[in-house]
Amino acid sequence: MSWYKMTYCLTLKRVTLACVLLIGFQSFAQNQSPDKWWEDKHHWNGITPWINFMELSSKYMGPNGMPVPDINNGVIPEHSFFEAGVAAHTSDGDKTVNGFLNAIFKAGDRAALGLYFVPYELYNMDTNTSRNIRNTRDYDGKGNATGDVYINGHFQIIKNKAKWPDILLSFGVKTASGGNLEAARYTDAPGYYFGLSFGKTYKLNNSFIKSLRWYIQAGAYMWQTYRADYRQDDSPWFGGGLTASTKGLVIDEQVSGYNGYILNGDQPIINKFSVKTNWNRLFNWKLLLQYGIRDYDYKSVMFSTIMDLSKIKLKKHKLQ
Repeated sequence: MSWYKMTYCLTLKRVTLACVLLIGFQSFAQNQSPDKWWEDKHHWNGITPWINFMELSSKYMGPNGMPVPDINNGVIPEHSFFEAGVAAHTSDGDKTVNGFLNAIFKAGDRAALGLYFVPYELYNMDTNTSRNIRNTRDYDGKGNATGDVYINGHFQIIKNKAKWPDILLSFGVKTASGGNLEAARYTDAPGYYFGLSFGKTYKLNNSFIKSLRWYIQAGAYMWQTYRADYRQDDSPWFGGGLTASTKGLVIDEQVSGYNGYILNGDQPIINKFSVKTNWNRLFNWKLLLQYGIRDYDYKSVMFSTIMDLSKIKLKKHKLQ
């Protein structure tokens, strides 16, 4: 074989080998799971659902994943309103900021419909929280999510009776609209709750505090899980508080929580302290401070604007 033919054959073999290696590398890279780091960490067998490695409870979710539903104070609000605000939550391994929308639409004095929604959430978890504590599939622990929609109904049973406290029956549904379950932000599972709240207001002859109101609530909260042993977690839902009203402010202090029976961080108790302006205007403002007492590791600050819908007057146009 001539030197030319030998060189040509060797060159052809090298090119062929390079092409084969390149095709093989591309095929190998394509077949690698983007979550291989997670599969290696948990020695995944390729069969067990990845959700089984996570705990969908208030302790191991984002601040809006499994919160304590708002308790009630025994009465439907005096006016329909729309509230929009921003919240900042911080824990040892998770920093979260989100917007929220809240509304109550009254139907007379005896019934009302409530809606609550987190339209956007921005989070930043450290590596230990994301990978080791919550076992998420979020590699860098940073991202965004859309939250759940809560739909509430309220029915006034007793109000303004001298010898009876006000009594309000409330129920609600937590939808599965929230996203980013892989990052432990929302559960992608429904829940429902109901409760009776009781409250009584006492007028005071005080130059600053005009009235005090106590209130308590008792009920139940149930939600779906992904577990084979417990298909649903059931819990008592409870809370109580005290509200002081002045000429221009409403100051409220409350403690609330629920006690799940799985015991996987599903027994949160939180404290809320809020100050709201009480002006006879279209807009009022609210500042709320919240921290977890048990199974909820966040400290939160929330600021919102509240629009009194009864102040909106629709213009009537006469027919020409």
